[in-house]
Amino acid sequence: MKKELENDINRIVKIFNDLTPIDNQDAKKEIQLICNRIARDDGYFNEKISSIQQLAAIYFSTRKHQNYSGGVEAIKHQVRIDAKNLKQRLRVLDGEI
Repeated sequence: MKKELENDINRIVKIFNDLTPIDNQDAKKEIQLICNRIARDDGYFNEKISSIQQLAAIYFSTRKHQNYSGGVEAIKHQVRIDAKNLKQRLRVLDGEI
């Protein structure tokens, strides 16, 4: 289960890294589906998921990414940070840390 969750988190990062920041409803929908699938009964975990969903709405829009402080690279960086925090939280929730 944990490996599947980590693969889903990695898939989110890959979507942001591989796709151009344009209006892309398919990418937003895929991220939404993944986020819904990996959600946990944990406030911190779900806060990071919410952050990723908000960043997807900005990144995959026609203009919003242009107004984001730091631009596209800042969005990608924040997604990577959120993904890393999600993986660390999984370890905590699984009792590994």
